[in-house]
Amino acid sequence: MTEYNKWKEWEPTDKDLENLLRTGFLSRKASHHPLGKLKKNLLTNIFWAILITIGYGILLIKYPLWPVRIALVIMIGFNVFGIVSGWQLYKNIPENFSSGLNVLGMLRKCHSNIMEWGRQQMRLAVFVYPIAVTGGYILGGVSGSGKSLEQLLRSPIFVWALPISLLILVPLAMLLAKWLFRRAFGRHLETLQQMIIDLEKLD
Repeated sequence: MTEYNKWKEWEPTDKDLENLLRTGFLSRKASHHPLGKLKKNLLTNIFWAILITIGYGILLIKYPLWPVRIALVIMIGFNVFGIVSGWQLYKNIPENFSSGLNVLGMLRKCHSNIMEWGRQQMRLAVFVYPIAVTGGYILGGVSGSGKSLEQLLRSPIFVWALPISLLILVPLAMLLAKWLFRRAFGRHLETLQQMIIDLEKLD
């Protein structure tokens, strides 16, 4: 059997394969399958990204500071890209495992696509997070002090504290993003990878 065999051609030819099918290893109900759980978590991720983006939009209207607005526009763009690409991933994960599916190939593709989506988000975050921290730093400084941006920029403490904030907060934000990805998708991706390995052994 090769990965190009169709699901309809699968017949339990040995005890191991029969056990896999009997125990729901490839359940027809996607909600009981790691792909179903990944799909659900993708939708949750999209929902929160939409809410956060709406929050950015409110701040964009409320605060006319140009550095803050630039940062917010970039962050909104980053979120919109994540929402759109995440939705495309969501739509490409099958609802159930019908007889016409190339199961092994489909599992490999879904695993690869979700992993690449996560890596892509992290690569973009390297450029977006410093801008986000800078915008948040300026917004916090102006809101907290009641001074204008021009006044704050005359303060050496304010100016020198920015790079220190970047050095501390950007790595923390990257670590948090990685942790959130692992929490939402890591366990299910590992289960999916093990399923792929087990199926490859039967190849």
